[in-house]
Amino acid sequence: MRDSARSTTLTAALSEVKLDPQEEEKNELVLYAIETSLSDYGLSVHKSNGLLTKMKESKDGYVHIQHLLLMGPVSALAKTQVEVQKALRSRPSPLLTLSESGFQCKRTVTPDYDRLETMTLEDWEPMMLYVENPPTGATKSTTPSSLSSTLATLLSTDIQRVVFPLLYDPSRPPSDEDIAGTQAEAFVKAQGLKRNPLPAGGGPFRGFAFVIVPNKDEAGRILEQWKWEKDEGKGKEVKHSAEEKVDDNEMQTEEDQSKKGLEQQARETGFRTLPITTFNTLKSEYLTYQKQIQALAAVTNRRNNRRRSPSPSRNSHSEAQSLKRWERKLDPEDARRDRDRERRRPKSSPDKDKNKPSSPPLSVEVELDPVEAVDVKGAFPKGCILWVRNLHERSTKGGLKSLFSDLLNEIEEGSGRGVEFVDFEKGLDNGHLRFASAHLASLMHEHLLANHLFQPTPSTIVPVNSEPPSSASKNAMSTDPPKAITTQLLEGVRERLYWESLPEAARRSARKNAAGPVLLGSATKKVRGAEELKALEEKERDAEREAELFREAERKLKEEKERIQRESEENGKKRKALLVEEEDSRPRKKPVK
Repeated sequence: MRDSARSTTLTAALSEVKLDPQEEEKNELVLYAIETSLSDYGLSVHKSNGLLTKMKESKDGYVHIQHLLLMGPVSALAKTQVEVQKALRSRPSPLLTLSESGFQCKRTVTPDYDRLETMTLEDWEPMMLYVENPPTGATKSTTPSSLSSTLATLLSTDIQRVVFPLLYDPSRPPSDEDIAGTQAEAFVKAQGLKRNPLPAGGGPFRGFAFVIVPNKDEAGRILEQWKWEKDEGKGKEVKHSAEEKVDDNEMQTEEDQSKKGLEQQARETGFRTLPITTFNTLKSEYLTYQKQIQALAAVTNRRNNRRRSPSPSRNSHSEAQSLKRWERKLDPEDARRDRDRERRRPKSSPDKDKNKPSSPPLSVEVELDPVEAVDVKGAFPKGCILWVRNLHERSTKGGLKSLFSDLLNEIEEGSGRGVEFVDFEKGLDNGHLRFASAHLASLMHEHLLANHLFQPTPSTIVPVNSEPPSSASKNAMSTDPPKAITTQLLEGVRERLYWESLPEAARRSARKNAAGPVLLGSATKKVRGAEELKALEEKERDAEREAELFREAERKLKEEKERIQRESEENGKKRKALLVEEEDSRPRKKPVK
């Protein structure tokens, strides 16, 4: 109950956050990448990532969002689970269902796992279509997501994927290998290869696209309804039948009327479809014809240039010969001068470099192999310590470990034991969390940084702008205004000094369980560490003094501006009073009768 209440309040709090257009566009791109990856096409073609197997083995079909980052289209746009979570919560998805905790998702309609496990890329080729001239409502969009939604309504099917091909690159024109002269050559070329017939995506929308539909029946129906070559008189018949059924439109729902209007726009714009195999055949014929035209144009240009170019004169030939002789004479001279210049250049003496005073580095860290570093005294795992502030003062070590372990298990499934130790003293509001790996520490740091959570009671963590749970006792709740939990990953001097304060047995246990790089500090780490910490504290004090002096200067400047403004206002009032006095003292003329 505690976890569900916390997740519900977190979902409500994040849904109220207003995003700028760039963040909304990014969330839409990430969500569309997730939808296409979890579609039937994405699950069957990319079976190597293991997501289809995890969904099939799950009892309720839910999978943790950490597995979504294993998919290439998603990992190219989102680097952390927080970005994936924001995208899934940005808008309702007709394909996906998000759990109450926000850390798991599933397909709204359970897919046919047995069918998808046997399908390959070649099996999807009959379901790939080329579409041209979509309705005007879709052509205004620049994302495949909005075009996919429009085509799904127009074609009454589930669009698996939409591809906008890249623009033509002049630096990489079609080669001879891309143009097969005959069907036999194309067959020999394609033997043993599994090449996707779809082009590479990522380009802008230019009035056409490639789409994938769920099955062959849907593809046949769409190709029949929106033919490439229109039948004469068919448009008139459809228009006539629509006029006869005007009364029936009043009985239709708004969704049906919207679809009918979209179909009318599609007929007006000339929307049509073509199988991907037919498109590739036409493309090959076009490229062959283009190559022939270019070859003919090149031959014609060479003939014309040969006729127009004049024969070289004797003077120009002699000038060219003299220039070549001069270049041959000049090259050895330049080489000799370069050798003399290099010989006269002073060289640095290594003895002088030895006499130069060199200051020793403040800290020396050597990265060791985790297996070999188990018995190395003084070594410690890197990036596993998280300093946490704004904790509840009545918290305990065991309570904090249980609380953050549950939260870590929600962030990444199966990592609940990643919190190895909690270094906390009762009565304080800060402490250290020691994780099993730097990856888990970074996950917790990013999650707390992105969601702005606080601890109203020793056993709960909720969003800052949400109300505390009703089951919490008033004595355990803090009366201070909520402060979001802030974290900092220990690095450098602070991280090394923390590990030096622990006994060697604790360091050895951490090295044994480490899942990342292990560092070894310098030989004089105790003395040098104290000096570094002292220098660091002195720099912080200097920065605070400079900030105080800056604030004092700002305050004096503000007072000086206010004084000048008051004097200006007083002088203005005095000038106004003098003008009034002068006006009153002037003799007034008597009116002329």
